[in-house]
Amino acid sequence: MKCSVYIATSVDGFIAGPDGDIDWLLRPEYAVSLLNGLSFEAFIADIDALVMGRHTYEKVRAFPEWPYGELPVVVLSTQSAPQSAEPVRWMSGEPASVVARLAEAGCRHLYIDGGQTV
Repeated sequence: MKCSVYIATSVDGFIAGPDGDIDWLLRPEYAVSLLNGLSFEAFIADIDALVMGRHTYEKVRAFPEWPYGELPVVVLSTQSAPQSAEPVRWMSGEPASVVARLAEAGCRHLYIDGGQTV
């Protein structure tokens, strides 16, 4: 099993503003990342499932469009799962246990996302 992180951080180590805002990631100068060999599309093409925490999921659900298409998403939470039209599965447990269960389900490469989850 391979677990990878693809995340942007500020120089002082933050991935979001104090209120959880991530608008700083949409600055036009970051659009040149593809020119520097950094492509989210190339990274995500090799991923079997995305694992994120509940807070990250709630932030992503607020986007105008679901950004992950049909990629399976696992949300880590001890709370009950709200209904969702996206391909989302809710899990809880220690990281090693979650990874083992996903490996048993056939996953070989996980994308881990979200500040607390990473």
